[in-house]
Amino acid sequence: MLGSIDDGVYDIFENYTHKLFTLGDAIKDGNVTFVNTAVETSMYFTTSIRWAISHDMWAFHAKDPVDLIQNNKDYTLKDVAGNITCRIFVLGMEMDDDSLEDQKGIRCS
Repeated sequence: MLGSIDDGVYDIFENYTHKLFTLGDAIKDGNVTFVNTAVETSMYFTTSIRWAISHDMWAFHAKDPVDLIQNNKDYTLKDVAGNITCRIFVLGMEMDDDSLEDQKGIRCS
């Protein structure tokens, strides 16, 4: 049997905190008001951010951006990727903005 992974995100929480640059530390420190205000302001001015955050909040039933990010801590392959024993065909885009550089280094044997 051959499984497939189509351009998935290795670690959603790390992806969010990496993309939000300096807000990543504020998220990890629990500065909810500051982070929500910053993200909501970005959503107001940038359509792609507004769509991504509002879509993800809907999909994950989050009450605000920080709730969304915090609730995605468990969505990671960090501790399980090494346990996958079946053959897997991994698809990914060359210029994928949702994969961190260290995640792009994952290779199957």
